[in-house]
Amino acid sequence: MHKLYALSLGACLLAGCSQFTTSKEESAALEAAATAKGDAYVSCVTQNGLSYTGQSSGEISTVMQVATAACQPALDSYKGAQDAFLKTKVMLTDKPLAESVEGLNERAREEIARQLVNKPASPALTPAVAGAAAAPAATAAAASSPAAAATDGNVQQRIYLDCMEEQARKYSSLNESATVVADVAQSRCKSYLGGANTALEQEGRALVMGLVMDAKLTKPGS
Repeated sequence: MHKLYALSLGACLLAGCSQFTTSKEESAALEAAATAKGDAYVSCVTQNGLSYTGQSSGEISTVMQVATAACQPALDSYKGAQDAFLKTKVMLTDKPLAESVEGLNERAREEIARQLVNKPASPALTPAVAGAAAAPAATAAAASSPAAAATDGNVQQRIYLDCMEEQARKYSSLNESATVVADVAQSRCKSYLGGANTALEQEGRALVMGLVMDAKLTKPGS
């Protein structure tokens, strides 16, 4: 009998089985606490990451480094809670703990990227602001002069293409396809088209997709 118990215990230790002293209720409570602290860490990284991107156009990897460093206390709190929960399931917690932390960082990275893509364009960064302020006379003369109207149309096209280029360069470092970035850029810059202009719209989308693909080709590791 003792030999059988010893063999069972040995197999259990090798398999990393759960501790016998923790009830299902206790394990569930520990899991809930760890989940809450994990959500708090993801929120911290996301908020700090988005705050940093408002001051810098750095790549998402740099943003994550800055944000995770700022949220180290929240991460430490999560690690303690998650380790306590994992110990009710396995005896060796290092590997599953590292995997769970990586999972949280991936969640935060995806959320930052999603919010950046969906973030409304800042008027301060919009090329139309400078263009509109620099050419009020041309706009006023457009109604009375065909030549002036043509010039104004060229200015409007340039503003639209500048807007598209700005959006492309802003989001080319994100892990999004060229088509997605082009869709986002078009939604933000379409007000500068000056009405229905399929040819100009296609030119703008081609510009964005080309810049994004160029950025992906020159990205380290590509």
